[in-house]
Amino acid sequence: MKNITGLAFYFILFSVYISSSIAKNTVNMVTTNWPPFYSENMPNGGPLTQVSIEAFGRVGYQVKIEFVPWSRAIMYVETGKTDALLGAYKNPDRQKFAYFTQSILGKSRASIIARKDSNIVFSSFEELNPFVIGILRGSSVSEKFDLAKGHLGITEHDSEVKLIELLESGRLDLIAGSEQVFFSEYKTRYTNRKPREFLKSIVILNSEPMYNIFSKNTTDGKKLRDAFDLGFSMIVEDGTYHKIMHEHGLE
Repeated sequence: MKNITGLAFYFILFSVYISSSIAKNTVNMVTTNWPPFYSENMPNGGPLTQVSIEAFGRVGYQVKIEFVPWSRAIMYVETGKTDALLGAYKNPDRQKFAYFTQSILGKSRASIIARKDSNIVFSSFEELNPFVIGILRGSSVSEKFDLAKGHLGITEHDSEVKLIELLESGRLDLIAGSEQVFFSEYKTRYTNRKPREFLKSIVILNSEPMYNIFSKNTTDGKKLRDAFDLGFSMIVEDGTYHKIMHEHGLE
């Protein structure tokens, strides 16, 4: 008998998941509005939303996605109020209550951003102590930043747009988070401006992988995580993943 490889192998695993998922074939997910990666205002919910729906579809699941503030999304998956959260960074706190996919959905440039006319420079986080830094409430910026932020002047808000407005007004000295998201939201907030003429990343902290995470406080969390990884491998293999990312301008 010939060896079973490639898509034939996935078909066998797919059949197993179909037979085991009849009782529950809808995955409830939450996330927030975080363009250019995912947003209820983007076509098909943005690239990571589209990828997640497509991957689950390959293994027989439908997906229902609710867009809520990020801190609430984290709380829902931590308490088991929902099955999964779409597009999260990995950190030790989240690993306590969630199963992370092996699949990496995409990467975000974690940055510290200032106004274009700012003179702020630094070589260590300790040098940022005099400044007020805004971050998204409940968010992880990067591993090193998260470890340091207890000693920094951090203020949290529920939207990147609000953080941008506070930076523009001078009420914040810096903002920290995804460069792609801040620049995308800036273009939406100030439609007649080019972000790089008014903002600058004074440091790129890291290129942070994004994962789907599944609650450990539901009965099916690990099974749904494994099903997603299987479906994701299928859409990578047949080129669907790269097509979606390319259509949204992320490849």
